Amino acid sequence: MTEPGPFEGAYFADIYGGDYDARNPRYKHRALLSALRLHQPSGSLLDIGCAYGRFLEVAAEEGGYTLSGCDVSEHAAAIAGERLASRDVRVRQGGVLDDPFPGETFDVITMFDVIEHVDDLEAAFASVKTRLTEGGVFAFSVPVYDGPVGVLVEAMDLDPTHVHKIGRDAWLQHAQDHGFRVLRWMGIMRYFLASRVYLHLQTTTLRRHSPAVLVICAPAR
Repeated sequence: MTEPGPFEGAYFADIYGGDYDARNPRYKHRALLSALRLHQPSGSLLDIGCAYGRFLEVAAEEGGYTLSGCDVSEHAAAIAGERLASRDVRVRQGGVLDDPFPGETFDVITMFDVIEHVDDLEAAFASVKTRLTEGGVFAFSVPVYDGPVGVLVEAMDLDPTHVHKIGRDAWLQHAQDHGFRVLRWMGIMRYFLASRVYLHLQTTTLRRHSPAVLVICAPAR
């Protein structure tokens, strides 16, 4: 019998407190989509690490993209597939270094709170690069452990699968070192208040002070 991976049902119950949707309100994903549309307003989009499919669900409601998603978790991919079955969104099991859509390329690839879990960053960026169309964009969000709230971010981080606990400049440098040019980066002010209300605010003004960042980049010419 195959042992379950680290991102199955127990992981989601622990990390999301049993309420994935509460920590993924629609307005959060509409904000992420708005930032993406500034650089690639339409086309094919692949969400790697789609979890239960909330971002893809909102993107389908908003329109403009042909949507696909994948997640390394069999548990999450199954839930996302059920959730999105009526929305013409393909969902398959597979992670950053897998190829769940062989031979296909995409105009947009997203990884929201995913790449910090991947041991081999060089391989992760290379995998994204090979799956982007010419002129395509890659967007990723990550927690950051520098700046005024860095100590607090680390103290509150209870996810044992985070293997890269680094700062915002380090992520920007990783993108550049692995063949991407940064088009835009923003801070994300995000907090789960009183275990009920999820706050998500994307900001350029406070990007040096935020507990997370959103980076939008494209393959270097």
